[in-house]
Amino acid sequence: MTISMNMIQTTGFAVIMSAIGYWIQRHVSVLKRLSIPGPVIGGVLFAIIHTILRLSGILQFDFDHTLQEFFQTLFFTTVGFTASVKMLRESGIQASKMILLTFVMIVIQNLVGAGMAHVVGINPLLGLLMGSSALVGGPGTTGAVAPSIADLGFSSALTVGFAAATFGIAAGSILGGPTATWIINHFHIKTGNDNLENGQGDDYDGGEEYNDASEVADTIDPSNKNDLISGNTIVKSFLLLLAVAFVGTYFTQFLNWALEHLVSGVTLPSYIGASLLAFIMRNIVDNHDSWEMPMDEINVLSDLVLEVFLSLALLNLQLWELSNVGFGMLVILFVQLVVMIGFSCFITFPFLGKSYNSVMMTTGFIGYGLGSSYNAVASMSEVTRQHGRSSRSAIIVPLVCSIFGDFINVMIIYTFIGWLSK
Repeated sequence: MTISMNMIQTTGFAVIMSAIGYWIQRHVSVLKRLSIPGPVIGGVLFAIIHTILRLSGILQFDFDHTLQEFFQTLFFTTVGFTASVKMLRESGIQASKMILLTFVMIVIQNLVGAGMAHVVGINPLLGLLMGSSALVGGPGTTGAVAPSIADLGFSSALTVGFAAATFGIAAGSILGGPTATWIINHFHIKTGNDNLENGQGDDYDGGEEYNDASEVADTIDPSNKNDLISGNTIVKSFLLLLAVAFVGTYFTQFLNWALEHLVSGVTLPSYIGASLLAFIMRNIVDNHDSWEMPMDEINVLSDLVLEVFLSLALLNLQLWELSNVGFGMLVILFVQLVVMIGFSCFITFPFLGKSYNSVMMTTGFIGYGLGSSYNAVASMSEVTRQHGRSSRSAIIVPLVCSIFGDFINVMIIYTFIGWLSK
């Protein structure tokens, strides 16, 4: 028996499964502590039930995913609007260092994923889904990239990608705090509490002091007025997203036409043009004091469209496809963990200055390098409770991972896809 749903029924069912996922998260403490998103929990639960029903020959589902690309495009349009070069410049040299480290880690994760896939007998394109798309990118980027690999003949792409992303979220939540503790003890780092006892402020690292998070926030974005969000401004912002997405699709077509004459085998996904156009618009507005971008509203809409997009994408999880890559995937992901921890302890931490700020930013780097910005913030908060505050890192890490991480990641991933698909 097959149950078929049209696009409205599919979207409604996906949102219901997401709501069930959030209900489970609230009642299962370990899931809440690991910050595993509700759509992932609900999607995995449905995938398990669907797999049992399908393999038993009882029932299978057929969904219409027409709206998935629509919400995906809107989400990456909002990502483009958050990429402010002005904010990056005003946040100082350490933010630029974090961008560089993120770029290097994205390349390394994709080299490890594709390279180890060849070693364990998996196609490198599937191995790519166990690289930065799942780890730095998380479920959102995985849901966007996996269909491109599936179109190349790998029907298990989405399932492999989401399985790797879920693994990364769990690992990123668990490993950040213990790694920070090891760094503090091994390198004898003076913590935020130690600096307070010495009268040097909670954020002292031998240079400029920041004694309050609001002081750092004002330095980065002094125009932030924390205005109330109204229904009218939400509507206008949503219309802006739709307009940018419309023009952006044609921009993508132009970019792909240009790429055909420069690099063979590389095709950008449909949402790239909208994301780039939003990025250009944001930075034009930033350079005109009399103009203002409705970022509070855009951030709210970003959360909304991401929830729906993830909920729809996770309905495609086909756990029965994992039988061909299960053991090899575990090997690849274990190597990714070792590489991430080693890179963080012996490259990221020294490169950022060997201070308590560096410890905190390294903790955040592990969090979003393996899972998501949620992991980064949660891990940093736990270290803060034990060792004291670090206001500067609380601003820089979310700035880097939420603004530029996805932007850089998608560009690099599609370069790898073009290279490996030749």
